[in-house]
Amino acid sequence: MKIRLSIAIVCTVLSGLGVWLSISAILNIISMAIKVLTQEEALTWERLRDVFFLIFPLAWFFYFRICHYWVRFNYVPYSLILPGTLFGVICIAATVGFGIVFTFPAVLLMFYILFFVIKK
Repeated sequence: MKIRLSIAIVCTVLSGLGVWLSISAILNIISMAIKVLTQEEALTWERLRDVFFLIFPLAWFFYFRICHYWVRFNYVPYSLILPGTLFGVICIAATVGFGIVFTFPAVLLMFYILFFVIKK
């Protein structure tokens, strides 16, 4: 368990820039939503983009939940693997693959968990 915990911490710390960018994006979305609620505007690309960036923090949520199950129980339920994989792939595709540069250790850890860890 200690080895799995240290691997999860190292991969998350090395992917910290991606985590920070996702968290700052969600804070920006919340401030934009407050501003939008006070004004009536037509649906624009910026508003669609802000809604789309809600997926990034959701992908990180599933990343942390998957890491938690892997570290604590050494297995991951399919109910976390499937949406986590879906949101992760959407995020990498949305950044046209550039997001993998910032989150490469976390992506490698998820590939390891996806292919080599017991799923229930």
